[in-house]
Amino acid sequence: VIKTFHSGAEVERLIVTGMIVSGSYISRVSKIWKPEYFQSDYARKIADWCLEYHRTFSAAPQHHIEDIFKSRSREFQDGQRELAEEFLRQISKAHEARDNFNDDYLFEKTRKYFHKRALLMLSEKVEAFTLSDRTEQAHGAIKEFRSIATDMSPWINPLNNSVISEVFSNIDVNKIL
Repeated sequence: VIKTFHSGAEVERLIVTGMIVSGSYISRVSKIWKPEYFQSDYARKIADWCLEYHRTFSAAPQHHIEDIFKSRSREFQDGQRELAEEFLRQISKAHEARDNFNDDYLFEKTRKYFHKRALLMLSEKVEAFTLSDRTEQAHGAIKEFRSIATDMSPWINPLNNSVISEVFSNIDVNKIL
């Protein structure tokens, strides 16, 4: 069995790729997303743009990410714009070379990465509290920790136009009358 190691930057690139190209993936990720899980500022900002787009249009931005980048790239700090542009270029090239996209596989990888990041952040917080003799706060942080849970039941947004259309398209009007 070959184990593949992915660095945090590589996993974040895969996550952002999924957020850009897959509506079902971004829907699932939006439920467990916290910006602090990302280590890269520019990847975090692009992910935030994808989530904003998703909240507005209930879809992944796909090719619209280029327009979003052009209109919002001024939000980056010095040097970050070029890094973000190269990041998006790499995502585009890798996605074009890929034959298919496995939402479920990437979501599981994302969930594990977010869980790892949450644990690392908790560890840093507990260590900082402990080193400054604030053991009660360290204990409180441990007690408040919540694991990354995935929603096991399918949730639908009853105000989403595509959900409404799908529900009403399956109704036989003759049976109602």
